[in-house]
Formats: sequence, C-alpha cells, structure tokens
Amino acid sequence: FSRKSSYGGPLRRRKSGSTRTYSLNNCHCLTFNRTLVVNQLKFRLLADFESIDLHECSESYFPDDLFILASDENFIDCGAFNGITIRQFLSLGKDFKGKIVAYEPDVSNFRLLEQFVNSIQENEPAQIIPLPSAVGSTRSKVHFDATGTMGSTISKHGAVLVDCVTLDESLRGLEINPSFIKMDIEGGELDALVGASGLIHETKPILAICLYHRFNDLWQIPAYIHSLVPEYSLYLRSHEIESRQLVCYAVPPSRLRSHHQA
Repeated sequence: FSRKSSYGGPLRRRKSGSTRTYSLNNCHCLTFNRTLVVNQLKFRLLADFESIDLHECSESYFPDDLFILASDENFIDCGAFNGITIRQFLSLGKDFKGKIVAYEPDVSNFRLLEQFVNSIQENEPAQIIPLPSAVGSTRSKVHFDATGTMGSTISKHGAVLVDCVTLDESLRGLEINPSFIKMDIEGGELDALVGASGLIHETKPILAICLYHRFNDLWQIPAYIHSLVPEYSLYLRSHEIESRQLVCYAVPPSRLRSHHQA
C-alpha cells in the first residue's frame, strides 16, 4: 500500500502497530461491494486468480441497473481508440440527439476513429467531435507511446510528442457541459480528473473511470471524486474477461435508476 495519499480528506490513514492501512470509510456515499474490493486486492497483490470471477464478461461503462441514459446526453470519451465505446453508447439509444467529444492522441487510432465517425455521421443525429489530444491536469506537450492499440499511453519514454489538454479548458472552449465522462487512458485517469475538476464540481456528470491501470487508483480515484462531489454515489464494477477491467462509477442522486423508480 502507498505510504501516503496525494489528496487529503476522504482517504484516511490508520496506524496499527508497525503496519499502516488506508480507509475510505469517510466516503459515506460509497456503495462498493467490500468482497469485490478485497478480492481485487488479493488478485493484484498476490496474483490470486481464485479470488476473482474469471467468467465475468459484462460490457463496461453503461450498466443499466445504475442509471438511465438521457436522449440529450453530452458524452465525453477519453481514450476513444477506434470508436468502439461510442458505437456501444449509440446502440443503447435510438433517439440520441446529444453531443459526443472523443479524445484519442494515437495517430493510427485517431485515423480509424475519424473513419468510423465519417461512416455514421450522415445517418446519426448526434454531433460527434473527434479530437487528436491526450487529456491531463495541465495543457502541454507530452511524450506519447503510440502503439496503434488500446495500450497507447503517455510515457516519458514515448517517441511522439502530442497535445495534452484539460477537459475544463477544452470543453468550455467547445461550449459543452458534460453529462457523462468515460476515461480509459492507461493510468492517466487521476491527472485527467484533476484537469476536469471544475466541470465535474459544477455539472456533476456521470463518471465511468477505469481503476485497473495503477494499483493506487483503487482508492485514490474514488477518494478524489468524493472530494469534488460528496453527494455522488460511487460504485465499483468489474467487467470483461477475468474481471480485469475495473471501473468506478460516480452517479449523482438525480441520475440513479432507483431515483426514477421511486
């Protein structure tokens, strides 16, 4: 476990003897399955494959038991790859008339993303804006390891320089208020959340944030999200083959499916 958190507040440290543990107990809106958290820790610390469901293969990002998608959703896809998540998103709503902003800094992936957008744009009422940028905590040029796969990532060893933007600045420039933000950016999620903190605090979009790239993300990302919007309900779900794709969902009370069923 990390010796300290980058963020104060929700992530509390408790000392017992010579060992130090961390607790998210101060996040009152956490609805994490504690067994799932423990099993994920055992899997990641001890390579204990028996602790996870190897047959879990549900699709990521849009669990229909948590929230209901709106027809005018402004969907922000960070790590858009070739448009695979946008395709999944559009398949869930026939009358979708909102906006989609897709960030993908890998040149090869972005070319495929543009081809996909162009192929559907004539028959799709949604406005889709593909952008060849990484997202982070500050606007800058960053080294990028462009592999032409889902694993492309910001890296100091990367041979390519790409533009990195903050969602706060980029989306305000586009005059788009996000209602749903998805992030799968190979360990850059926490930095990107910092760069989106203003809009998240103001507009309280649904968040679907991957936690599985860095070990500390399992507690640091939920704690940081909670510090921005304490009223969020936070959920942890594992997806895909071997439950490796771990996603934190942050949902404002008004968007919860249970709220609409009450």
